[in-house]
Amino acid sequence: MATAPFQLTAAEVAQYHRDGYVIPSGFRLPQSPLDRIVQAHNALLEARPEFSDYCPHLLPLDLSFLNVAKEPGLVSAVTQLIGEDVALWNSSFFAKPAKTGRRVPFHQDGQYWCVRPLATCTVWIAIDRSHAGNGCLKVIPGSHKERRLYKHIKHADTKKLALTQETDPAAFDKSTAVDLVLEPGQISLHDVYLIHGSEANTSGESRRGMTLRFMPTTSQYYRHLGPGFSTISRLPVFLISGVDRHGGNDFALMPKDPDLSGAPQTGSAAAAPGNAHGYLSFREANTIADGAIDVCQSKGFRPITVCVVDTAGHVVVLKRMDGCSPIAIPKFARAKALTCLAMKQSSRAIGNKYASPAKAAQLTSMVSITGGTFAAFPGGVPITASNGKIVGAVGVSGASADQDELCAVLGVHRSGLSTPVPAPSL
Repeated sequence: MATAPFQLTAAEVAQYHRDGYVIPSGFRLPQSPLDRIVQAHNALLEARPEFSDYCPHLLPLDLSFLNVAKEPGLVSAVTQLIGEDVALWNSSFFAKPAKTGRRVPFHQDGQYWCVRPLATCTVWIAIDRSHAGNGCLKVIPGSHKERRLYKHIKHADTKKLALTQETDPAAFDKSTAVDLVLEPGQISLHDVYLIHGSEANTSGESRRGMTLRFMPTTSQYYRHLGPGFSTISRLPVFLISGVDRHGGNDFALMPKDPDLSGAPQTGSAAAAPGNAHGYLSFREANTIADGAIDVCQSKGFRPITVCVVDTAGHVVVLKRMDGCSPIAIPKFARAKALTCLAMKQSSRAIGNKYASPAKAAQLTSMVSITGGTFAAFPGGVPITASNGKIVGAVGVSGASADQDELCAVLGVHRSGLSTPVPAPSL
């Protein structure tokens, strides 16, 4: 029997909207994903010790952190607060090592971010016990209500501060701050406008915390805000739940420097020959999409959209060429990919299997049951690792049926991965 999704109480939902934050009483991240977070973070610090206190952008360094954002309980909590259609646009790590963890001045997150309209729910995950003695998160309840950014003061000395901007003390009453005390695996959620911060960690305990930044897809992750946003505007964005309501989000755009600092990737995000890491990496998915588009351009086909999904059906990369309709074509591409994933064969093979009048009703039922995300026509192919295991799927739409499938197959080949589908002869 399927486990019911985690539910916030009505009082917890009301508290989030009233106070700007909430600690769900009935949720704790299981030990297994907590252990994986610790292992991935330790591997990151071994390669990049400069992030021992604070790492602002985890996902370009190691995509395995993305798995945390897909935990059903976390996604359920977020969607109950900001709607069913959400995207993850960043994840950070505030490690606060024992004795040396720096202070995070009171600030509003939106001061740094390029989401427009400004809207984000941050999930803060306690890796260690977090309390006043080791620098737990402090919040100013209700400071989000005016839905505006207050004046921030910029600090030049970053040796003692993890962030350089601080909300003007005249804008709030520091005495009203509330400590968010959390046990390992517990989470807090807070609004983008909430004023919050934390003290330095002078204790003998580490206070590791990981954040996930979720935005409703009615907003756009805007990549053209100019000076001051050049780094953050290049982060990859991932559709986690629902659809892109805005229609202008560029999911999983690959920065020129994969780790945003020009150094090689570390951990499981780094490319491995023959897909030795056992899952579809962001780099591989991005190469598949670029390869499919290159084929389309070189052959002179009509513009296409390429959608690459992982084994959970989450969109890893979605790219639409100029001139390709944004209305239905991206949905077709995603549906083809999901069809391959569900049936473990190409979308063409599914169409052929159910082509007879006797099976037409069954195909119609499949389309209905899946809410229209079942597309039994060419352009979708499964992606396999060197051991034959399916690690994802790609759907292409916009050109003719055979042309879509050719772009998909050759795009997969470009990445060094495989597909059991042969390239059609044109």
